[in-house]
Amino acid sequence: MVVDPFSASTPICAPDVPAVSVARLTDPTAVKDGLEVVSHDVISLVEKPFLAQRIVVRLGGCVLLFHQTSHRLRTYAKVEESRMAIVALGPRAKATYDGVSMHPDTLILAAPGAETELVVEAGYCSVTLLISPEDILDHLAARRRNVEFRVPSNIEFLRGTGSTTHTFFNLAKRVALTAKRNPIMFDQNASVRLAANQDILEALLSVLRQKATFEFTQTDLKKRKYSQIIKTAVAHAEQNVEDPLYVSDLCRVTDVSERTLQYAFQEIMKTTPMAYLKLLKLHRVRDELRAASRGSTTVTALALKWGFWHFGEFSQAYKKCFHELPSETLRT
Repeated sequence: MVVDPFSASTPICAPDVPAVSVARLTDPTAVKDGLEVVSHDVISLVEKPFLAQRIVVRLGGCVLLFHQTSHRLRTYAKVEESRMAIVALGPRAKATYDGVSMHPDTLILAAPGAETELVVEAGYCSVTLLISPEDILDHLAARRRNVEFRVPSNIEFLRGTGSTTHTFFNLAKRVALTAKRNPIMFDQNASVRLAANQDILEALLSVLRQKATFEFTQTDLKKRKYSQIIKTAVAHAEQNVEDPLYVSDLCRVTDVSERTLQYAFQEIMKTTPMAYLKLLKLHRVRDELRAASRGSTTVTALALKWGFWHFGEFSQAYKKCFHELPSETLRT
C-alpha cells in the first residue's frame, strides 16, 4: 500500500484556527502537519539535523506562507482545489520547479489542484500567496484596473520586470515577520488583516502588469524531461514497495537507458536513483511510525513492508537520517 501524503487537514474557515501560526520544524516528515490549503511531502536530501521555519498568516480571503530552510530537500506540493498558489523566491534562493531552474525575478503560478515537484538548496526562502482566482478578479473589477489576468492551466512561470517581483516578495515577507512578532494584532484586528491583504494584492498586480514572457531554454526543457523520468521511477517504486527493486526495472518503466536514468537523478537530485529511493523509503517508514498507535505495528513489520530486510543496516540508516532509532520514533 502506498502512503497518501495528502490526507485531509483542518479547513481554513475553522473558528479555532488562529490568524497566525509559526512552526520551527526539525523533522522533514512533520512539514505537512497542521498545514491546510497546500500539501507538502518532503524528503531531506542530506543526512544532517533538519531545520526549517514556516509562518502561516490567514488574511481573510487569502493565506500567506513564508518558508525558509537550512536543508537541501525535495518537496512534492499540491494546491487545494479552491485556490491558486503564487510563489516568489528570496533574492538568494536556489530551486528547481519540475526541473526548471528558478530565479528571484520569476513568479510561479500554480492552478487550483496543481501538483509540482521542487528541489531547493540550503538557504531557500520563499513566500506563497494562496488565493481564489475570483478574489483577484474581484479586486481588479473593484478598482477598474486594466491588468491582464488569466488563471493558469497548471504550473506557469512569469518574469517580473524591474523590481516588481522583489517588491512583492519583500512586502509579503515583511507581513509574515510582523505577524510572527505580533500575532495578537492579526488575530484580534480584522482591519489589519484586510489592509495587509490589499497591500499584497496591489504588489502582485504590479508584477502582473509588468510581466515579461518566460522563455524555456534547451537546458530547461531537458531538465523537465529528467524531472518526469524521476516522477515515473518514484511512482513505480512506491507502487511496488514489497518487491526487489533494480535499476533495470526503473529503466523499463521510464523507457530510458541506464545512463539517462543516472543523469536524470544526478542532475535533479544530485544523487543516484537507488540512493534517492532508499531515502524515500526511510521517510515513508518514519511517516508510518509517527502515525502508528501504540501496539498497532512494529518496526520490523514496517521495515519489511518498505523493503528493508537487513534490520541492523536499516536501523543504522534510519538513525543517520533522522538522528534517532526507529524504535524511539514508535515509542513517542
